[in-house]
Amino acid sequence: MMKSSKTRTTRKWSFGPWLVVALLLLTQLVSAQITNTYNSSGTFVVPAGVSQVTVECWGGGGHGSTRTSNGAGGGGGGGAYSRSTISVIEGNSYTYTVGAGSNSASPGGDSWFLNATTVMAEGGNSVANNTPAGATGGAAGTGFGTVKYSGGNGAAGGSTGGGAGSSAGTAAAGANGSGQNGGNAPVGGGDGGDGGNAGFLAGAGVAGSAPGGGGGGAEKNTFSGNQNGGNGATGRVVLTYTPCSGPTVSVAPGSPTICAGASVVLTASGASASYSWSPGTGLSSTSGAVVTANPTSTTTYTVTGLNTGCSIPGTTTVTVTVTPAPTVPVMSPTSVTTCSGSPTVLSASSTTSATVISSPFNSTGGPANITTGAAQNATTYPFNNTVSGLPISGVTVESVTINGITHTFPDDLDILLQSPTGTNVILMSDVGGTNDLAAVNYTFETGSPAMSDAGANAAGSYAPTNIGTPDDWPTAPGPGAISAKLHRHSPLFRKL
Repeated sequence: MMKSSKTRTTRKWSFGPWLVVALLLLTQLVSAQITNTYNSSGTFVVPAGVSQVTVECWGGGGHGSTRTSNGAGGGGGGGAYSRSTISVIEGNSYTYTVGAGSNSASPGGDSWFLNATTVMAEGGNSVANNTPAGATGGAAGTGFGTVKYSGGNGAAGGSTGGGAGSSAGTAAAGANGSGQNGGNAPVGGGDGGDGGNAGFLAGAGVAGSAPGGGGGGAEKNTFSGNQNGGNGATGRVVLTYTPCSGPTVSVAPGSPTICAGASVVLTASGASASYSWSPGTGLSSTSGAVVTANPTSTTTYTVTGLNTGCSIPGTTTVTVTVTPAPTVPVMSPTSVTTCSGSPTVLSASSTTSATVISSPFNSTGGPANITTGAAQNATTYPFNNTVSGLPISGVTVESVTINGITHTFPDDLDILLQSPTGTNVILMSDVGGTNDLAAVNYTFETGSPAMSDAGANAAGSYAPTNIGTPDDWPTAPGPGAISAKLHRHSPLFRKL
């Protein structure tokens, strides 16, 4: 719009792209890793949200040689280690077997998950009675898994009983026994037991340490009596898994209120796969992210969301409050005859009370800056603000807030609000003189004071104010020339 009384230069004004800006910080919840350690056989039931399990197995340790005749026995072998990640089905049961440590000449027991060919670690070998040779550890080659390590070998008996081999660790083979000393296990494994020393009245072999350490060999002399070899330690099964993360579901609007007979669009977010809604009363659908709610009474809806590939749900609730529509008022009297110029009193009554609903509606996007030049429309013309969920009648505008207005000559700035039906209100025009505006927030509402023509208008609330007439918004959907000079009590502002 051009005014002949002023020289125009291209100026830039801006207001934030949102009438009201809402920031939502979403925090993604990450499920914690869970580790279950089993030292005896049993059954594993796959929890919800689990599709893979990392299985680790240690075989049982072998027994050290028992001496019933003079001499030194060899140490038992340590259990092997196997690891693999396998697919499982939630809710299904899977057996696991933990190999026993040997207390005889038999090898330590093998450990496995599901069966002996899924993930399996072999137990360490044992030494027969009165045998000086050490036993070998469980062999990786006979196990099953993507990662496998052998158990340590037991040492032969000599001047003392032979030390036992340790079990394998999670990243290395088990350590061999050396002389009387049992092998020191790598990380995750169990140490081998030391051999006995009859000369110090301790001729029995020492038991291995869990998981799967071999037992030390015994030593007997003429004065010591029979000496038992050390028992192998029990093996182990460890299961590690991470349940998937359920979504954090939210619904907008969060607490809507509608009049009876009206509806509101509910939009769920946060899930990547699906949404379901309940109860179905008054809903356009019970599935999908967006539904329309038209309940006849106040109703609380529960929405459940699922992420892709995860059965753990996320839920939230939203309550749609329904206010009753007022009854048709009764006029009294229903008819009247009066003389011209004479007053007549009419009264209206209703059997129900009305409720005024006030809801803010924010713009959903826009440019960071809207620029005006000399005698021209703004670069974004018009700037549309879309709302939904309103009744089809009885809606008025309570107030309009524009944030972040910046202009070097506000008297040049004309802003108009237009309803979908074409009703127009000039919010501000020809006000503020030459007083610069820098990121100022204005709220326009009836009942507030009018803006100053030439003085500075500080941030705050004002009535829609138009000083100069006529004003022109020429380009469709602009209304063209408007000559109305609104004042701070204008009823038009509430009848958009």
